[in-house]
Amino acid sequence: MKQDAKVFLILIFIRLLSVYIVKTWFVPDEYWQSLEVAHRLVFNYGYLTWEWTLGIRSYVYPLLIAILYKILQVLSVDFPTAIVMGPRILQAVLSAYSDLCLYRWTNRKNWALFLIVFSWFWFYCASRTLINTFETCLTTIALTLFPWDEKNRGNYHGEITKPNCSVPGNYKFVFLVGILCVVRPTAAIQWFPLCVYHLYLSKESAFFIIWKQYIPIGSLVLLLSIAIDSVLHGSFIITSFEFLKFNIIKDIATFYGVHPWYWYLSSGLPTLLGIQIFPFILAVVHILRNRYIYPKELILLACIVFTVGVYSILPHKEFRFILPLLPIMLYINSNYLSQWSRKKDNHLHVNVSTRFLTCEPNLKKSVTYIDETENFYKNPNKWLRDEYPPKGPLPSHIVAFDVLVPFIKDILSRYNLIYKIFHTHVPIEEKIGTYVMIYELINF
Repeated sequence: MKQDAKVFLILIFIRLLSVYIVKTWFVPDEYWQSLEVAHRLVFNYGYLTWEWTLGIRSYVYPLLIAILYKILQVLSVDFPTAIVMGPRILQAVLSAYSDLCLYRWTNRKNWALFLIVFSWFWFYCASRTLINTFETCLTTIALTLFPWDEKNRGNYHGEITKPNCSVPGNYKFVFLVGILCVVRPTAAIQWFPLCVYHLYLSKESAFFIIWKQYIPIGSLVLLLSIAIDSVLHGSFIITSFEFLKFNIIKDIATFYGVHPWYWYLSSGLPTLLGIQIFPFILAVVHILRNRYIYPKELILLACIVFTVGVYSILPHKEFRFILPLLPIMLYINSNYLSQWSRKKDNHLHVNVSTRFLTCEPNLKKSVTYIDETENFYKNPNKWLRDEYPPKGPLPSHIVAFDVLVPFIKDILSRYNLIYKIFHTHVPIEEKIGTYVMIYELINF
C-alpha cells in the first residue's frame, strides 16, 4: 500500500536519525555481546568476554552483523566508520520495519504512529546493537503474525468458529518465538501466556497443536541454533541451557546488581513509557472496567502482568529486560487514545440505506400487537436471522449499545469493532449501555 510505503519511509528516517543523534552508550552489552563478537568472526581478532568463553551466549545475532562485516570486507569498504555505523544502520532499518508491523497491527491508527515515533526509550534503543533491541523487533513482528482475530471469525448463521490452526499461516509466529527463545531464553516468559491463549483459540486440541506444530517447529529452530553455536563455539553446546544454568541456577546475574521486587513498577515501567505511562494507566483501568469487550487487550495485560511478575522475582533487574513489552503497551495506548479522540457525530448527512428498530404505537388496536423493539429484544439472534436470511446480504455496519453485544454474537462474528463511543456513566434502563459500539463487516 502507498500509505504503508510512506509510513515506512518516515520510520526509516526517524530510526536513521537516531543513529546520528544517539551518541551515548547504554550498556556494555551493545558492544561486547554483538559488535566485538562479529568483528572477531570476520577479522579474526577481538575480545571475547566470559559469557562467550563459557558458552552462555548464542551466535545468532552476532552472525547477522558478521555477514554485514563480511560484505564490507569483500567490497573493500571495511573502514572504521563503516564498521561502527553499519551495524547500527542495519539495526535501525530492522527497527523501522518492526515499527511498521506495529502500525499495521493497530489497523494503521494515527495515534499508533505518533506513539511509536515519540516513544523516547525506543528512540534511545532502536538503533543500538543490543540483543534486547533485536528481541523487541522480533517480538513486534511475531505479535502481528499472531492469529488474534481468528476467534471472532465464523459463520453468522451457525456457531462461532475457532481458527483452523492446521493452516501453516497461523504458525508463522511460532518460528519467530522459537528464534526469540534461542537468542534470549527469557523470552519464553513473555510468550508463555500468549501461547496458552493461542492453544485456547485453536480449533484443534492443545495436544495436537503442541505435538504437531510447537514441538516440530521448536525442535527445528533449536537444532539449527545448536548447529550454529556448536560450530562457532568450537564444540557441541546448547547455549540456552548454559544461559539458564549460569544466570538462574548459579545466580551469576546477582553479581551485576540486586534490586527490590517492586523496582519494575517504581522505576522500570515509568522509565520505559515516559509520559505515556499516564494514558497507559487510564487504558488499564478502562480495559478492566469493560473487560468483556476487550478480550484481546485483556490477554495482553495478562502477558504484561505475568512477565513483570516473574521478572520481579528475579533479583537482578534492568530497564532493557522489559523492552520487549513496549510494543504491547504502545498497542494498548494507541487503541485507548484513538477511542477518546474520535469525533462523536450524532447525525448522518449522506444518503445511505439504514435499518433501525421502531416503536410505533398500536394504532390498529390489535390484541396480539408487539412493537418491533420488544419483539427484537425477546430473541435478538432470531430476529436478525429472520431479517437477514442465510444467503442474503449483510449490513455494512452495525451500531448497538454495549449491553446488547453478548446477545448478538452470531452476527458480530462477521464484523470487526471499529468505534467505541462513550454514552453515559449511569444508564437509565437495561437496554441502554455505557458505550455505543460500531462494527464494520469484515472485508467490507
